Formats: sequence, structure tokens, C-alpha cells
Amino acid sequence: MSRARDYRRRSALSGWLLAGICFCAVVLSGRLHWRLDLTAAGSNSLDDATRDLLGQLQDRLQIKLYFNRDIEGAEHLLPDRLRIQDLLAEIEGAGRGRVSVETVDPTTDLVAARDAEHLGIQPITVQDQRIAGVSIEKLYQGLELRYQDRSELIPFVVPARFEFAFATRLQSLLRGGERPLLAFFSREPMLPPPVPGMDQEAPPGRVFERLREILGARYAIRDYRGLGPGEAVPEEALALVVLRPERVTAAEVEAIDAYLRGGGRVVVLYDHEEVLPQRGFEKRTLESGVDAWLAGYGVEVRREFVYDEGGKAMPVDVQLVTLPDGRTARNPIFDAYGLYPVIGTDGLNQEHVVTASLEEAEFVWAHPVVYQPRAGLDLQAEVLVRSSSRSWRLGAATKVGITLSNVKLMRTLIAQAGAPQPSDLVLALRGNFGEESAEGVLVVVGDSDLFHNLNFDTGPANVPFALNLIDWLAADEALIELRSRGDETRRLRSFYADSLERQGGRGATPAANRAIDRQAREDQLSMERRIAWVNLLLPGLLLLLAGVGHFGYHRLQDKRWQEAD
Repeated sequence: MSRARDYRRRSALSGWLLAGICFCAVVLSGRLHWRLDLTAAGSNSLDDATRDLLGQLQDRLQIKLYFNRDIEGAEHLLPDRLRIQDLLAEIEGAGRGRVSVETVDPTTDLVAARDAEHLGIQPITVQDQRIAGVSIEKLYQGLELRYQDRSELIPFVVPARFEFAFATRLQSLLRGGERPLLAFFSREPMLPPPVPGMDQEAPPGRVFERLREILGARYAIRDYRGLGPGEAVPEEALALVVLRPERVTAAEVEAIDAYLRGGGRVVVLYDHEEVLPQRGFEKRTLESGVDAWLAGYGVEVRREFVYDEGGKAMPVDVQLVTLPDGRTARNPIFDAYGLYPVIGTDGLNQEHVVTASLEEAEFVWAHPVVYQPRAGLDLQAEVLVRSSSRSWRLGAATKVGITLSNVKLMRTLIAQAGAPQPSDLVLALRGNFGEESAEGVLVVVGDSDLFHNLNFDTGPANVPFALNLIDWLAADEALIELRSRGDETRRLRSFYADSLERQGGRGATPAANRAIDRQAREDQLSMERRIAWVNLLLPGLLLLLAGVGHFGYHRLQDKRWQEAD
């Protein structure tokens, strides 16, 4: 038999074997429930933290999904809804027989509709605009978890947050339904006693109430407006949050320190002043009473303000514009406000679980946190947040008004302040804070306004920071990673920003800024043109190389067969 015929026979045999393998693989794939998650963060499969919680089940976990199958007019929601069902199927499999999942449709099942109303599962209304009119559909997407004699509820499942919401509810069920205690110490007014049938409204001076509300979804909040002699912070409190300390007495400092030395975890949100925007940005000086206590551990919060060139764009003035019809319109003028630094990933510690998953954090009228190790103390210091390399320190007497004239004045001041230098804004100390003490954690934040009600309501940048920080102190690091799973935004590289950085940032005069801007735009356009030409020519070049390679390979094979015959 010639070698050519033998080669063809072997090729045919290999083809039949390959077809048989593919057929067996298809048959087995219908019987075996294997999944391969190729997403960057593994967001389409269960995290190890969820699997660990499922492994702690000692009894059956019943999951009831309130889900209407008919979503005519909202078909674009189908992929996300299928993702929820896939994750529930994986949860049921990971439960090893101790998890059961039931799906009910309240739109067709009257019993399910009654149960959903009793539990508080409310549908959302989806409107579908059509030629014949507007179709209004109710969309149910709630989840109930039952374990032993307890239950937890997710009123509406958001696919991107489903696994974290499920894991936190399951953790609460495993803990017996009791939320861990979180203590707050501040001079804010206390909440009025609840009145049946009326909403409990916070007093105007309770400026960190939004922080409590967000944390209260997972923790039991207990407020302390003062700590009398002999009164202690509860040992069962997972953490103590000291909000904008003011006139803290020696007895209160002693109670806070005793909790820390006993292995507690303390967060101090420190400010030297309270800024009053309603009074023309007047500053009210605060005497904290904790300066000496912090200095004993080598920590000092300086009185200077941190000015960062990467400040948030704020409305600093108004321009009056005359419209064609004669009316006058007020056009706001925005400019970078350096005392409102927006810290990006370059200033967030990428090695720490609190800040590794954050994209940015916004600080307002922040102060530098300086640390000098103290002899006799075995403490490990770690900076969590630092301002950019293009930041300066302005004196405590600096006016903080958000006006165009003040913004120009501050730029004049930094031009005279010398070389820029980054400042530490959040510092974490871990270790023994005294002899015969348990290991504790002290976090000092040189700003309290970042968790102010106004900043929580106007932008969500600091909400994940607050949640991550408290969860870390509560030793729930796995849930931090689970919350931020799949949230990474893959941002396009800014060639304009790269050019600005190469040129040294903002100039000292408007003329210099115009020249820097012109050069940055030219660099951006040049790089975009290069990328466009590469995208245009590279695919054709690769095809040409593949064709040449294919032709050369077969020509070489033909030559070898001819020589063999």
C-alpha cells in the first residue's frame, strides 16, 4: 500500500474517532451538570464564600422564588432572569440535598399572590409602548428563604447583586436571625422614641443618619451620645464608630481605649471643624478631646486641608445667557474644586480588601493623617487611602467657599506652596495597644464629611467604602469580595490624561493651560489615528500571513509525498 493511501486511511479513521468523541460528549453533557464560567471575575458561578455558608447548613433551607414566567413586552429582561434561575440551580446543587428551590407565579397562582402580598413582595410595573396602546405588566422577582423557624426576604432580586443579597440573608439565618451589634459614639441628637403608625424622622442635627440606615440593613445599631463614669462599650459590639468626636471627656476616652485594648475595633472619623454651607461656608471649630489619646499611639490628624488637583468639578459661578427670544437663562460654570479630592485607584490601597475593589472615593475638606511609631508598641500600620501626587496642604485658615474667586485664590496659594506631595487620608493600625491587651484595630479617617448625609445622597461613591470598612472590621472579608464581584468597570485608557501627566499637569496661568490642553488633544488624536490604522491593516495582514503559511505547508507536504513515491 502506498504511503499516500495509508495517510488517507488514517485521516478517515481519525475523523470517525473525532465524531464519536463529540457524540459521546454531547450525550454526557445532557446528563452531567457541568458549568464553565469564563467571565473575568467568575460572576456567573458561586463564590467560595457562598459555598462555605451552604456547607454550614444543619437543616433544610427552603427557597421560594416569586417569578412570573410571562414577561411579554419586557423580553430584554430575560437574560438576567435566566441568570437568577441558573444561580439558584447551582445553589441547590451546592446544598447537597439540604436546599430546595420552588418557583411560583403570582400572576397565575392566587395562593402565591396572597403569600407575596403578605410577605411584602411588591411587583414593579413594566410599560411597553406599542402601536395599539400601552401595555402595563407586573414583574415579580422576589425571594423568600426559610430555615428552621426563621425566614429572610429579598423583596426584589437584582441579578448583579443577587449572590451577595442571598449570602447575607443566609448568614443571618445561620446566626439565628440576630444581627451583630455595631456601636456609634457621637454628639448628634438621639432619635425620638418610635410612635406606632408614624415614621421615625431624624432630627436635623443627625447628619450621619444615612450611614446608620445603610449599615442598619445588616447590623443592629446602638447609639451612644455619651459614656458616663464606669459605663463601657459592650464587648459584643463588632466595632465602634466614633463620628466627628467633639469635647470627648477623659472618662469617655478611657472607655473607648478600654474597648480597643480588649480587642475591639474602632473607627475614628475625625474633623477639626464643621463647615456650614448654609452660612456661607462658615467654619465652626471642633475640639475633639481625643488628640492626646491618638498621639499616644503615634497618630496625628493635622489641621491643614488637603488640596488635590484632581478635585471634583463643582458649580462655582453662574453665567447669565440671553436667549434668542429675549429671556435670560442662568448657566452654571463648573471648575475643579481642590478641597473635594476624588481619589482614584492610584490612591486606593490595591493590596487591602477594603479598598482593592473600589474605583474611587470622594473626600471633602479632608486633613492629613500622620503616623510616627511609638516605642514599646507592636503595631502594624497600613495606609488605605492617599491623595494623589499632585496635592498640596493649605493652612487651617484657608477659606473653603465653593466660589470662582475662592477657587482662583486657592490655585494662587498652591503655586506658592512649593512642590506637591501626597497626604495619607485613612490609616489603619493593627496589633496590641498596650501590655496584656488583645489584638485590636484602630482606623483613623482624616475626614468625616465623606459619610455626611449630603454626600451619601448626592453620589454613591463612598457607600461601598463605608460598607467594606465595617465588614472588614466585622471580619467578613469574604463578603466584601462577594459584594464587589463583577463590579470592575473596564475603563478605556484616556490618552488625553496620559498626555497631561507627561506635561506635569495643570499650568500656573490660563495661557499655559491652553497650551497644555492643545498639546494633549493633539497627542490624543495622534494615538487614535494610530489605533485606527492598526485596526484597518492588521486583520488583512494576519489573513495574508495565514494564507502564505497554509500554501507553504501544503506545498511542502506535496513535495514530501512526491519524494516518498
